[in-house]
Amino acid sequence: MLIPLLLLLAGFVVLIVGGELLVRGAVRVAERAGMSELLIGLTIVGFGTSAPELVASVEAALAGSPGIAWGNVVGSNLANSLLILGTASLILPMVVPRGPLWRDGGLALAVTVVLWLVASTTGITVSIGIAFITLLIGYLVYAYWAERTQPVGASALHEKAQALEISDTHLHDVQPLWRSILVLIVGIVLIVLGGRWLVEGAVDLARLTKIDRGLQHFPLW
Repeated sequence: MLIPLLLLLAGFVVLIVGGELLVRGAVRVAERAGMSELLIGLTIVGFGTSAPELVASVEAALAGSPGIAWGNVVGSNLANSLLILGTASLILPMVVPRGPLWRDGGLALAVTVVLWLVASTTGITVSIGIAFITLLIGYLVYAYWAERTQPVGASALHEKAQALEISDTHLHDVQPLWRSILVLIVGIVLIVLGGRWLVEGAVDLARLTKIDRGLQHFPLW
């Protein structure tokens, strides 16, 4: 049981490091390509920070353990909504413009309800997956248009970019492009490797503790 546990912990750590390197490398390469902070925040930062979860869920599905993928999504959303927001607000009150707050927060609430309805009825099928991706693309287009109509200082994505030190142009000017590309590649490799280790360790632990026997009859999995 020790080896699967160590594999699980190693995969978790490697995923975090890989995600950090992926975001920072991709942001710097994108800036060199002339992309705006808004577009960087909407695409690279948003998807880059979710890449570890995406890889872990895909690896779980390929390994025949969709329950891990499902739990990864639900657990991640709970952590983002409760743990991360709660911890950050203890450090400093989080005040954001009302418009983006209601737009993004309202959509998150609506998607949560939809996910619950789907999970309680048909489950996540291929057609529903396609519908989810289509809704995501539509939201990205709308959010990009909505953010462009606001002053830079009021942009939620601009604030996210500042939090990741995207606006630190001095640092980016000093670092050569090849190094940013190398950081990006290393981040991708670590994410894939960490996702595989995480899933393998979780599956082995579930089998050793016989948890998977109690879950295999669960209708969603």
